[in-house]
Amino acid sequence: MAASKGTEGVEGSTSIITETQDSLKLAKMLLLAEQLKMEQKHDSALAVIDVILETALESKFEIIEAHSYRMMGEIYNIYDEWEMALRYYLKAAGMYSSMGMDTMLAFVYSDIASKYYDFRVYNKAAEYYIKEY
Repeated sequence: MAASKGTEGVEGSTSIITETQDSLKLAKMLLLAEQLKMEQKHDSALAVIDVILETALESKFEIIEAHSYRMMGEIYNIYDEWEMALRYYLKAAGMYSSMGMDTMLAFVYSDIASKYYDFRVYNKAAEYYIKEY
């Protein structure tokens, strides 16, 4: 019986280590995607984000998932594909809200408000600027 309990503790520790390693790997990949975005290699950044999201969704790494969706919104915004950008911004906003990440939520709302302002849809811009605060 005692050996069994010892094994359970090791197995639990192993899963924690694996989760930590996975989250660190995903965080590094997210930094790579950000770098690719900054270098204007948007298609490559989106490809990296797709890989990140596959693992993040399986492993329930919500913060990495939310950051990935926000970055996808930024890239689609650069591509002038507003409907896609908005879809991903709103996904990120919902996740940030559920995690209580108010600062990140404000950044997303600011991005959305700025785009509506550019489109001269002032009532929607005002709605998101108010949400930002």
